[in-house]
Amino acid sequence: MSNFTSTNPAKAIQLRPAKNKFKKQMLWGYLFIAPPFIGLAIFLLYPLLSSFYISFTSYNFSSSPEFIGLDNYKRMLFNDELVWKTLGNTFYAALGVPIGMAVSLLIAILLNQKIKGRNFFRLMFFLPTICSVVAITLMWQWIFNSDYGLLNYFLSLFHIQGPAWLTDEHWSMPAMIIQGVWGGLGVNIILYLSALGNVPT
Repeated sequence: MSNFTSTNPAKAIQLRPAKNKFKKQMLWGYLFIAPPFIGLAIFLLYPLLSSFYISFTSYNFSSSPEFIGLDNYKRMLFNDELVWKTLGNTFYAALGVPIGMAVSLLIAILLNQKIKGRNFFRLMFFLPTICSVVAITLMWQWIFNSDYGLLNYFLSLFHIQGPAWLTDEHWSMPAMIIQGVWGGLGVNIILYLSALGNVPT
């Protein structure tokens, strides 16, 4: 016995326009998503790959790059003290993230209790988030001022000589961490309060 495959000409004619329409829709879809991908390739991918390649060369913008292998990385890791200081400052500044999360969680737990004036305290902690950046900067400059700042005045009440928070290289980073933790309290507390509100009691 032999098998015969029969085709329906009418059905094939009906499927052809649908197939062409699908191809046209796919073409328009590719055209619409092309600009973001082109921009990503031009402004992110190409500079990233170029920088990675140039890091293995000696290049001063006046001559063509000359491949030198890992010499730049060796000089950076073993001969440049500024790199290690920068990494140390980055690690030091990163400490503000877990500190801010812990402080925000603690305050959120306290504000989640049934205490008098709870809504007022919630507003006060969220207020820095909606304040002007310029006003907040001026306020912290006044607080950290070494001559008439509020923080050093508070320390003087306990006969403690306050440091120059903004000009001393040992105290400027803690001052920035304090300011960063304070500035991020509002949003973090709201997020923690939302999560705590869903916890069954």
